[in-house]
Amino acid sequence: MIIYFEGLSCSGKSSLIKLFSEQNKNSIIISELPHDFNDHEKITTNFCRLNDQRKCAQAKQSSTKDNFVLVDRSYVSTLAYEFIQWGSRTNSQYIKTLRWYYKGIATKGLNYPDLYVYIEIDKKTALKRSKISNRFTLKFAWYINPQLGIEFYGAFFKFFEPHIPVIIIDGSQDQNDQLETLQKGLQKFSNA
Repeated sequence: MIIYFEGLSCSGKSSLIKLFSEQNKNSIIISELPHDFNDHEKITTNFCRLNDQRKCAQAKQSSTKDNFVLVDRSYVSTLAYEFIQWGSRTNSQYIKTLRWYYKGIATKGLNYPDLYVYIEIDKKTALKRSKISNRFTLKFAWYINPQLGIEFYGAFFKFFEPHIPVIIIDGSQDQNDQLETLQKGLQKFSNA
């Protein structure tokens, strides 16, 4: 089963993935970036797109009926990031990103997951965690307008890929409660 974990930066995706994989030894983690990558100024659209394509291919190759492939961010985050950064659906850069998405899905360069896990946090919590983690500069798009990202994710799951199930997890909950929500959602999904 391929699961894409999505949400704003600092929502708790990596922490939940780690916790889940510790309890499910048949898990494979595919990370968003090299974990020691801290230079967010060097994150470009092209870097994100290539990273997404690599992760999709790795997820597809790693998936079996007996394991969980846990992808820390996917092309959905790239679309959300670009949406925030360019701020308008009429911007030509964002239109290029949408074309990349549709072409990638059509040519199988990007793969649908079996399931999304969306970790939802509010704008205030996102900004607070960003400041605590000291991961971003003030120019970083996630930091500039997290509310626009929250709105994008909601629209994406509703309109772009409504055929794929989504487990929504409250990112303000204790991690054990998040894990329980995830496990119940997976159980419900596998029984469907």
